[in-house]
Amino acid sequence: SLKKKMKSIRLSIDPHHFSSLYKEITGKDFHAHLHSSFLKFKHIDQKKLLLEKIRPFTQEFPPSSALDSHTLADDILITLIKSISTNPVIPARSYCNTLACRAHEIILKSSYKKISITDISKKLNASSRSLQQGFTAVYGVGFIEFHKLYRLQKLREHIQMNGIKPGGLTELMGMFGFTHAGRFSQEYKKAFGILPSKEEKAILERSLFL
Repeated sequence: SLKKKMKSIRLSIDPHHFSSLYKEITGKDFHAHLHSSFLKFKHIDQKKLLLEKIRPFTQEFPPSSALDSHTLADDILITLIKSISTNPVIPARSYCNTLACRAHEIILKSSYKKISITDISKKLNASSRSLQQGFTAVYGVGFIEFHKLYRLQKLREHIQMNGIKPGGLTELMGMFGFTHAGRFSQEYKKAFGILPSKEEKAILERSLFL
């Protein structure tokens, strides 16, 4: 938000493109399930630099520039990634937010096993509604979506490390708590931009290219 004119800009970013740039710049994989919806800048000067990149968009759209919109968008995105801290930000601890953070710890300890929001609520002696509100506030998505993305990421890491044995995708799905093959493939492609059956081939091609 630019306080002077009370204007703001909302960036809608393709997650696959963002993840690719993030890894290229930081050398780390970006796991959405490990981050809250809060970001912290490394330094005030880097925040000011990002604001200067965004400012033309708040005055006219598209801004009068020799650069095309895709180049401008990438320039902003690269500046953003370089400006933000890679350490997760702990949000203000309301009751619901605290529940979400405690539930997150339980999910991480449970590895890839599927856990229902009812099970978590009972463990924390809290209502499902409070837990849901906390996840939405802290992580930007509800508990079910968060836990699904977490298990998808764990399953993908398993494939990248161990590959898929012939006919083994169904077994892997069951191991990570997925039961509907068609829906699973759609969710996997939505999250990572590739079908799970194509993942092994893509890994091999990337290795040969490198």
